[in-house]
Amino acid sequence: MPKQLRILFRFDRRLLGALCRLAYESICEVMQQASGNDDAVPGMVAATQTFGDLGHWHPHAHAIVSDGVFSKNGDFIPVPGVDMSRCVILWRKKVFDLLLHKEKITEEVIDSMCQWSHSGFSIDNSVRIEADDQVDLQRLTEYIVHCPFSLARMIKVTEDGKVIYRTGKSNCLRFPEHGDEQLKAGTSRNFQVFDPLEFLAEVTQHIPEKGQHQILYFGFYSNKQRGIRKKKIIVENKRICSACEVDDTDSEFAKKHRMTWAALIKSVYEVDPSSIVQITLTTYNLIFYNILIF
Repeated sequence: MPKQLRILFRFDRRLLGALCRLAYESICEVMQQASGNDDAVPGMVAATQTFGDLGHWHPHAHAIVSDGVFSKNGDFIPVPGVDMSRCVILWRKKVFDLLLHKEKITEEVIDSMCQWSHSGFSIDNSVRIEADDQVDLQRLTEYIVHCPFSLARMIKVTEDGKVIYRTGKSNCLRFPEHGDEQLKAGTSRNFQVFDPLEFLAEVTQHIPEKGQHQILYFGFYSNKQRGIRKKKIIVENKRICSACEVDDTDSEFAKKHRMTWAALIKSVYEVDPSSIVQITLTTYNLIFYNILIF
C-alpha cells in the first residue's frame, strides 16, 4: 500500500486482519473469472506482516495461494494465468472502500490518490512452489511468519549505545544522481543507525494485540471448509466400516498425523517433546514414590 495509508493501520490494528480478507477477495474474483466458475474458490493461507526490511512500520500481507480453484465437489481447476493488473485494481478499490467506511479517509483523499501516476499498490506472485516440493513449501511458510527482528542483522552497538542495523541484502547501492528516476522512488538503504530507545520502539511496535490472529485461512483452506470435509470423511468411513465389518481402528496415516505437533516442535527446537514428557513423568513418579517412603 502507499505510505500515506500505512500509518492508519498502526493506530487501528483491527484493520490488519481485513487486509488479508480483502487480498483473498481480490484474488478469488480474478481466479473465478479466469476459470469461468463463480462457485469455485481458491485456497489461501495468509499472514499479516507489519514490518519492513529495517524494522519500520510497513503493513502488508503474505499469502500462499493455490494455483487454481476448487469446485463445490472438491475438484481442482487450474488457473494458468492470473490477471495481476486486474487484481491490483480490485485490491486498491477494496482498501479504499474499507478505509472510507471506517472514516479513516475521505472521498477527496481517494480522488487525489487515484490521480497518481503510480498507485502505490502492488501484488507480487513471482514465487511458485510445485505440488511435491515440500522443502520449498516449508521454507516459504517459515518466511511468511518470520520474526520482524534478526540478531544477525544487528551488526554493531557503538560506544554511545547506538545500534547499526542492516537489511537482509547487505550489498551497497549507489546514491541516485539528480534527475534520476530512482530518486523519485526513494533511496534504497542497506543499513540504518538507531538511537537505543528508537530501536526499541521500532521493534516493539510490531508486537501484536492480545488475541489477534496472525495466520488466517480462506476459501478451500478455511477452517469451516476443512471441518466440512473432515465430517464427510468420517461419515463415509463409518458407512464403509459398517457395510464391510472392517475394524475401525486408526490407520498409520492417522497415527502419524497426531504426532505432527511433536515433529514440528522437534524441527524448531531440535528436541523431541515426547522424550521430555517421558523423562518428566519418570522423575515425577520417582519423587512421589520417595515422598511416600519417607
